[in-house]
Amino acid sequence: MHSHLIDIDTFPDGAAMKSTTLSVRVSDEDAAFLASLSLPDAQTPSEKLRAVLKAERQRHERLKDPLDAADMVADMLRPAKRRIRQQETDASQASDLLLKVYDRLPELMGRALAGPLDLDRANAAALAAIEISLIDDVVRLIRDVLDLGIGADERLHAPSEVRKRLDSIAEIIEVYQTAHARREATDNG
Repeated sequence: MHSHLIDIDTFPDGAAMKSTTLSVRVSDEDAAFLASLSLPDAQTPSEKLRAVLKAERQRHERLKDPLDAADMVADMLRPAKRRIRQQETDASQASDLLLKVYDRLPELMGRALAGPLDLDRANAAALAAIEISLIDDVVRLIRDVLDLGIGADERLHAPSEVRKRLDSIAEIIEVYQTAHARREATDNG
C-alpha cells in the first residue's frame, strides 16, 4: 500500500473555497492506475484524485435528472456503439436491431436511474409517473424490435435467431390477450 497526501477543494453552500487535507492509502494497483490516468488539467496524483472526485460528484448529480442520466448512459455506450458501427462498416453489414437498442437504451436507462422525479416524498403519483414513463419506453423498444421481425432480412445480422426470439413474444401476447379478455368479461359481467 502507498500513502499519498492530497488536498481536496470544497465549496460548501457557495462559501469561499476551503481546502481540507486528507491522507489516502491506495494499493499498488490503484497507484499505477492513477499514474496512467490521463485527465485534462490533472497531472499530479492530487490533481487526478480531485478530478476523479469532481467527475463522480457530477455523475451523482446527473443521475437526478432523467435527461442528464440518459446523456450519461449514451456517453457510456458510445465506445461500444462506435466499435459495432466500425465492425459493421468493415463487414459491409448493418443491423437495425443494434442501432435501435443502442438508441433507445439511454432514454430507458436514464429514466430508470433517475427514478421518480418527486424526490421529496415517495407517493403514488410519483411512482405511477415513473411506471408510465418506463412502460412507454419499453413499449417503444418492443415495437421497434417487432417491426424488425417483419422487415427484410438484410436489416439484421442473425434474422432467423431474432425471429425465433420474437415468436416467444408473440406467444406471451396471446396469453396476455386471453387473460385480458377474461378480466374484461369478469369486470363487465
